[in-house]
Amino acid sequence: MHGELRRLGHKVSPATVRRVLRAAGLGPTPRRQPARGECAGILKAPASGLLAADLFHLDTISLQRLYALFIMEVRIRTVHILGVIARPTAASEGIDVAKTPPRSPNCNPHTERFIRSAREECTDGVLLSNRGHAEKILHNYARVARATGLDRVAEVLVRAGGRD
Repeated sequence: MHGELRRLGHKVSPATVRRVLRAAGLGPTPRRQPARGECAGILKAPASGLLAADLFHLDTISLQRLYALFIMEVRIRTVHILGVIARPTAASEGIDVAKTPPRSPNCNPHTERFIRSAREECTDGVLLSNRGHAEKILHNYARVARATGLDRVAEVLVRAGGRD
């Protein structure tokens, strides 16, 4: 409480905060150590049915910007490419948009990792000609990622003799 008040610009001592809370009948919050593994269980339980969605942009050789929309099953890190579109609008897709703050990859780390991997290992080294070509490349990349895991995709693609 004291730290929050300081951040808001109020100069109040911790003793004053304790005195005011005690006068209002509010004691300190209980400090207890969680049982071993309790926190991990709480954090991992919702992950079994959690889906993360994101979209990222791709540029074609004709300088057309395309957007790839995908979802990821967080528990098993399976990526499904839903499509590549030229002009995404939330209203036309019936999607409620939850914006994440800029430059904060920890807000959606699983999808950010896939985007980084897809760019570095797949789309940065390929001249994309059109929407269909981009979809084919991304579907192949997602298929290889499902079969081998994101950490080994580049190795498998190089052994296969190409990126597409």
